[in-house]
Amino acid sequence: MRHTWSSIACLFSLLISQSTIGFLLPYPSGSFPMARPHSTLSSQVALFATTVPRAVGLEAIPEADLKAADKTAPPSTFFECTLQAYNAAAAAIKDGYKLLEVEFPPLPAAEMASQASSANSIGSANINLANEMAQYFVREGKQVVILVPDKDELDLIEEGLGTLSPSPNVTIRAVRARNSESADTMGELILGIFSRAAKGKVLPWYNADIYISVISSGQELPDLEALHQADPTKPLIFFNLNLETHRGDLGLPAFPSKDLHYRFLSNIKPVYLLRTRQYAQTLSRPPFILNYQGALFRTYPGGYQCMLDTGNGRYRRVETSRERPALSGFKDIITQALDVEDNDTLASLRRGAFSKTWWEKEEGWAKESSDNWRT
Repeated sequence: MRHTWSSIACLFSLLISQSTIGFLLPYPSGSFPMARPHSTLSSQVALFATTVPRAVGLEAIPEADLKAADKTAPPSTFFECTLQAYNAAAAAIKDGYKLLEVEFPPLPAAEMASQASSANSIGSANINLANEMAQYFVREGKQVVILVPDKDELDLIEEGLGTLSPSPNVTIRAVRARNSESADTMGELILGIFSRAAKGKVLPWYNADIYISVISSGQELPDLEALHQADPTKPLIFFNLNLETHRGDLGLPAFPSKDLHYRFLSNIKPVYLLRTRQYAQTLSRPPFILNYQGALFRTYPGGYQCMLDTGNGRYRRVETSRERPALSGFKDIITQALDVEDNDTLASLRRGAFSKTWWEKEEGWAKESSDNWRT
């Protein structure tokens, strides 16, 4: 089924500045389209080693700035969300970071939970939100390139939008060009013309000041690694790419190896995060089922705020830490903030197993190129 970019894009351009986020849900499984399997670029990508100046540490940031960022409240509209994301990214870029993560639900909670929300509508929403964020950088005099995985995706977007320049000084480009467009030899050119299976090269866009990557899958992350190695001085924003889920896929068949996290993904700084989690527990008395939820919120240079949902779209800050809490650690923090009269049940909740994913375990930290992903 072909993408319905045109109708969806028009809808989101009208709603983006006034839509409320509502109760935020985590990304449902399979939100992003399955990618065509790529090679691991082993012939093009060496072990990641940054060649750009080292970013400043938190110790160099004024204490007043850290405290102010720690008290930032979650957004209530997508306008606030993109503005907060821009401010966080701009601050991190000023401090020298080149690889940045921005993550928040691109649709209202009800739509994210609905089976009617397809990968197409989520992808279109992300392109519109990325364009909104890009316009803040344009006001600084920057040229912004929004990146999609390949030319096939790019052609569909152009067909729907009617343009690859949705705003002044903002263009949409493919990370991987067609072989016929990136060939260095006549043999590569012939292969690119006559072989649909031939994959083009990852080429930087040297007129860009900032890259914003959208809708790339876990299998396409090595292409972004290759792009950064080819153009390491340009900031690259991983915009709603759901890196947390992609890390969990590393090492599986048809996916990159876990080493991708250690050599590359560990360098990505989470500058703006708004991720929610839902939990349920059985009680020994009415209402018998306890449903509770929380949000992990971070806006650079502030810490990671663990927030308990108190209802009506409101959150209570429970704890703020300088290090990103593990997935199970976040649940433990939120659980301990519950006001539950069933003491036996609460004690059982607090005694739950505290397990970590493979990339969260301390024994793997020595393999990381950087601790940016968790600080």
